[in-house]
Amino acid sequence: MPAAKRDDILGKGWRTADDRAVTVVGDGYGLHVLVSDSGNGYEWREAATLREEGLEVDAWIGNVCVTGSGTRAVVAYAPRAFTNTPALFDRGAFAAVATWKPRQ
Repeated sequence: MPAAKRDDILGKGWRTADDRAVTVVGDGYGLHVLVSDSGNGYEWREAATLREEGLEVDAWIGNVCVTGSGTRAVVAYAPRAFTNTPALFDRGAFAAVATWKPRQ
């Protein structure tokens, strides 16, 4: 979001709010954990890229859950092709904890 438009779009108090957004985006390189804080105008930064070596992967998929501290996320991730095999679809995933700096 352009810095010049943040006051109009985000409203009063965006610079001092404690809001944080976390999401994951997958591609052939890995599952990217992205973090965005209100205090920096919701500019996304990459906290981690998760992948496992030795697997042929066209895209990584996953789910994320942020802990109560807001400084960690638990991520379950896997190659997208795992959804094509019933046993892997039901129970096949890797897990990781991504950590980033607390809000400044």
